[in-house]
Amino acid sequence: MKKYITPYNLLLLFVFMLNFFAYLAPVLMHFGLEEVAKYIYFIYSFFCHQLHYRSLHIFDYQVAWCTRDAFIWFGLFAAGVVFKFIKTAEIKWYEAILFVLPIGLDGGIQLVATMLGLSESGHVFYSSTNLTRMLTGSTLGVGLGMWIYPSLKEIETSYKDRRRKLSKTSVFGLLMTGLFVFYIFLIGLWNITATNYPPENILDSNVKLPENEEDWFVRRRDGYCPASLEDGVFRILNCDKNDGS
Repeated sequence: MKKYITPYNLLLLFVFMLNFFAYLAPVLMHFGLEEVAKYIYFIYSFFCHQLHYRSLHIFDYQVAWCTRDAFIWFGLFAAGVVFKFIKTAEIKWYEAILFVLPIGLDGGIQLVATMLGLSESGHVFYSSTNLTRMLTGSTLGVGLGMWIYPSLKEIETSYKDRRRKLSKTSVFGLLMTGLFVFYIFLIGLWNITATNYPPENILDSNVKLPENEEDWFVRRRDGYCPASLEDGVFRILNCDKNDGS
């Protein structure tokens, strides 16, 4: 049993649980288990803005974190699974910086554009889509995985005889392809389970903006206990779902 309790496996299990509970939250909401779901949304609110128009949905309830965060963490998990069976050289820390650039540009420009748009005319100069958030999030998650997992000592000894050796470019392409397929699956699941808020198209590639400026920073609008920035994250613990908020 001890051979399975390794730093590599423990890290992989931790990342899996982070992914699992994020998608569990909207399912719990759908089946009326709101008291359990609210704690998931609460915990994840410390790591994500939880804006509904930048998130994937299941049963019309948003996943506990946004599309970009969802694919950062799923990319990290997928990389860990792949490296259990495929051998490749780890990337250097300075190479890992390259994987940050797409998300830095996409998210950074969006942040600046949003702030300037709100302050000037209520419209943004640039806003990413769920598709671009998936691509940039996946790039960062895979990049982190290619840096972290191969550097763990276990990856040099486990599955030594069974693992194939592939180049870093091949592994990156394999992972990104798999994550894109997973994204298509999630959009399909969203479309099947939606009644009020379906995806825009098969890739959900359209820009989405709130209809009212007041909704720009409303967290968890399609989750448990919507709240503005002024309400803070702790409002969710004392939220009365029947108070009309």
